[in-house]
Amino acid sequence: MPYNKQHKPHKPHMITQGCGQCAWYCSHEGAVCRVQVPVAIYCLDYGMLDRPYETYFPPLQQLTPLTPLTPLTPLTPLANSLRVVTSYMGHIQDCAEASVRSMLRAFAREKGTCSVYAEDALDDGSPICLRINIDEDAGSAVFDFTGTGPEVAGNLNAPPAVTYSAVIYCLRCLLPPTADIPLNQGCLTPVTITIPKGTLLNPSRNAAVVGGNVLTSQRVTDVVLKAFDACAASQGCMNNLTFGDANMGYYETIAGGAGAGPHWKGCSGVHTHMTNTRITDPEILERRFPAILRRFALRRGSGGVGTFPGGDGIEREIEFTRPLTLSLLTER
Repeated sequence: MPYNKQHKPHKPHMITQGCGQCAWYCSHEGAVCRVQVPVAIYCLDYGMLDRPYETYFPPLQQLTPLTPLTPLTPLTPLANSLRVVTSYMGHIQDCAEASVRSMLRAFAREKGTCSVYAEDALDDGSPICLRINIDEDAGSAVFDFTGTGPEVAGNLNAPPAVTYSAVIYCLRCLLPPTADIPLNQGCLTPVTITIPKGTLLNPSRNAAVVGGNVLTSQRVTDVVLKAFDACAASQGCMNNLTFGDANMGYYETIAGGAGAGPHWKGCSGVHTHMTNTRITDPEILERRFPAILRRFALRRGSGGVGTFPGGDGIEREIEFTRPLTLSLLTER
C-alpha cells in the first residue's frame, strides 16, 4: 500500500492484527499501522498513544519499513496486553508498598517508639497477643503473635491465612486518605508476620476452624488496630445464626456496633471489618421460613457513653412456628 503523507494517526484504536504490508516499526518498539482509516499506535514504553505520533516519535521518514508480509509477532495484542497489565500490576503493588512504609515511619515518629504491644482475649480466656517492632529506617515491621493462646478444642481456631488477611486489611485502613490505592499484596511487602505453631492462629491440621474466618478474624483485627491506637474494638464477631430441620435451613449474620475513634462516634447496627453479607428482609424471612420476626431494633445505649461513644448493638427476636434446631456462633 503506498505511503500517504496526508494520513496521520489520531484517536487510537486497538491493533487486532498486523498486515505486514502497511506496518512500520519505530525505535520505541511501537507499531504504526498505515491504512486508509483511522489507525493505532501502540508502544511498549508508552502504552496506547492518545495523541498524534509526532509528539512521541521522529518524522515518519526516519521510521524503517518492515519487510512486506512480515508478521508483527512481538506486538501481538496478547503479548502487548500481558506486558502492560503485568507492568501496571507491579506499579500498583509498588505504590502500596511505599504507602505502607511511609505510614509505618510516620507512626514510629509520632509515637516516639518503634515497638508497640496489644492483647485481647476470646470469651474462653484464650489470649491473642501482638507485638509490632518497626524499623523506621527501612519502613518495615515485624508482627509477632508470640504469646497467643494454644489451639482450642472448639472451632475458633484460625489458619494463618486468616491472620494475614486481617493484617493486610488493617494496614490498608491505616493509610491516610491521600493513599488512594486498591487493597493488594504490596501492602504486606514491608511486613513480616510471625505466628507460632500450635496456637489458635496457627493450629494443627486436625483443628476445627469454621469460626476462625467469621469470628477470630474480627478479634485479630481489633488487636492490630488497638496496637496502632487507631480505634476502639467493635462487636468482634459476625453473630452467625442458623436454624432449620431435616427439610430446610437458614443462615444469617447479625450486625452490631462499631468501635469509636479519636475523633468520631462508632456506627450503630452495622457489620464491621470483614463481612460481605446483608440480612434477609423481614417479609422474605416470614414468607419463606417458619418464623416470625417479633423485634429487630438497636439496643440503645449499649455502645457506652462519652464524647465519642461506640456504636449500639442489635436486638433481634425471632419466634418459630414449629420445632427447629438453632445454633448461634458469637462472642462478647
